[in-house]
Amino acid sequence: MANARRTVTFSAISFVAGIGLTLGWVRTHEPAPAVTEVSNIIAIAPPLKATLEKADALQRWIDNEILFREALKRGYALDDLIVRNQLQQRIRQAIQHESSQAHPSYAQLQTFLQQNLTLYQSKPRWSFEQIYLSRGAHGDRLVTDAAAIAAQLQKSAEDKNLGDPFPAGRVISNAPAVAITRDFGSAFTQQLSSLPLNSWQGPIESSLGLHFVRVTAMQPGRPMAFEEIRTRLVIDWREAQKQQALELVLTDLRPRYKVASRVGDTTTPMHDIHEEETP
Repeated sequence: MANARRTVTFSAISFVAGIGLTLGWVRTHEPAPAVTEVSNIIAIAPPLKATLEKADALQRWIDNEILFREALKRGYALDDLIVRNQLQQRIRQAIQHESSQAHPSYAQLQTFLQQNLTLYQSKPRWSFEQIYLSRGAHGDRLVTDAAAIAAQLQKSAEDKNLGDPFPAGRVISNAPAVAITRDFGSAFTQQLSSLPLNSWQGPIESSLGLHFVRVTAMQPGRPMAFEEIRTRLVIDWREAQKQQALELVLTDLRPRYKVASRVGDTTTPMHDIHEEETP
């Protein structure tokens, strides 16, 4: 019917990909069960049919298919959040798969890299020495013992015997922030980034105790070379293409639907979506 209005309750595209057919679901405002057009012809591939016949399972397969289609006719899938989510995920994957290319060209990867330089920076790295005071070993004396070490470091070079053994060692070399955070905690890493080179600083607190730290080297982040990240670029480029394809399809579909509040329905926070049909 020209200019007919169809009411559906999917937030995007309502569809089921069956064996050899696509099913469209229609739902009305009335409380009566939805009427859905579903083919009565059940298509089955000959190899599958032969396999099922050998296993004496063909009739069970047919019965399950019949029950599946009857459930669709009654609109059961529309009320099942798990089914809805699976359908939404399936169409996303289908759209994204259709957009995938075998392999991006060198020029495409270079362009993608230039457009996303901030994503491809090497992480800063630090090298430092540290004198550790264990919270468990020093207990109530922790602050007092730290003050004594601070005074000693101001008077002379450090004593290699100062402090307690630390699991990661006394000397940390060329470590990224993620490794430092793993061993010392995020608060320690944040303070480390502001310390000057080649002088003892502290005490700096970690989850394990207190630390006096002397930063010996700091390597800032840098743009990574193309060959360093080529494999990662291919993966990221493909993912970006998939997301772009999905957005293009949604951009085309959104004008076809109108959202309307479901008056008097307090059972679900969802809204009806009306699709305008053209002749």
